[in-house]
Amino acid sequence: SLQTVVSSWNCSEKVISVGNVRNRFGHTDKNGNYYQPPVTYGAVVGQLSPNSSKGPTSSGVTKPDISACGDVSLSASPLWVLSNVSLNSVVDEDNLHVRNGGTSMASPVVAGIAALYLEKCNKGTYASFKADLTSTAFSDGFTGSVPNNAYGYGKAHALNTLLASNYSAIVDGPTQYCGSDSAFAITGSAIDSIYWNTGDMNDSILIPGAGDYSFQSYNTYGCVAYSDTISLITGDIPATPIITAAGTVLSTASFPTLQWYENGVLMSGNTSNSITITLPNSNNYTVVATGTTGCEVESDPYNASASILETNLLNASLFPNPTTGIINIQSDEVIQSVEIYDLQGSSVLLITKNPMVIDLTTISSGTYLALIKSENSIGWMKIIKN
Repeated sequence: SLQTVVSSWNCSEKVISVGNVRNRFGHTDKNGNYYQPPVTYGAVVGQLSPNSSKGPTSSGVTKPDISACGDVSLSASPLWVLSNVSLNSVVDEDNLHVRNGGTSMASPVVAGIAALYLEKCNKGTYASFKADLTSTAFSDGFTGSVPNNAYGYGKAHALNTLLASNYSAIVDGPTQYCGSDSAFAITGSAIDSIYWNTGDMNDSILIPGAGDYSFQSYNTYGCVAYSDTISLITGDIPATPIITAAGTVLSTASFPTLQWYENGVLMSGNTSNSITITLPNSNNYTVVATGTTGCEVESDPYNASASILETNLLNASLFPNPTTGIINIQSDEVIQSVEIYDLQGSSVLLITKNPMVIDLTTISSGTYLALIKSENSIGWMKIIKN
């Protein structure tokens, strides 16, 4: 029952061998006569023709690979057939098509599917086509369970074979342009190359401005997929906030929404245009302004040590500075205390008695910060001890 009748080059796994299925019941020929195969022929519409060779090959490979319509097919005819009266019995009544059958018609059906497939996927191979053709074939009551050595993997489905090469191509990005250098990201499967409508050929692109963006992508077989289009509008881009310091208070201009950060960490609840920090410290502070449409702009970082050095609300001076040990304070205000900090923010000396004279003989040489307090003011001043 498994006698091998598929032979010669049809045995190759690289050849798509096609079984012949009855295509139609019959048709009216050019003479006005209705043609249908003899009842004794044995096949009905949708059934494999008795003259369709069965497999397997001598090495046990399933053949045919696929089945397609062959017997009683009408197809485009050459003019010499249409003009030959003796051939009217095989010409359709429309005088445009001629009847033929057998695997000689079923095989061109599959070859036509292959041509469309390679038009869509111009780097496709016999293997990729065969895989998509056989995986999308369908079965019915005639084919029974597939694959088998009569219908192969089933009946060819041209549309689904072409759709099998489809894959997703999705634009993923913001919905508005905020003047940043944010990049689109694309997702999909088996993407080998990409071509944006901007001319870029990278997976991700920098947004040049508001507008419509889409791309074509190609997999390793050259199958093309067209992405959706994302349309960007220009958002409300706020001006870059600038941080200014006055003592322990950091401020910026008013914006619809503000959020302060300390060393990159969100400062919960600090959303006004000013914050009060504790000095001394060497932390970096930034503030993010958000426009009415959600566009964000971040300030340059402000270092608290710079704030310290720029803060002197006292009318006071130190001398001698640099010093080898003793520094005097000259001020119109009554000085209540002087506290000395190293550059890491640690307190090394506190003077509350006779603070107009600062004795540094007990501390090491180096650069320090002096926090000078009066009843109503404070001042930070740099001290250098030699």
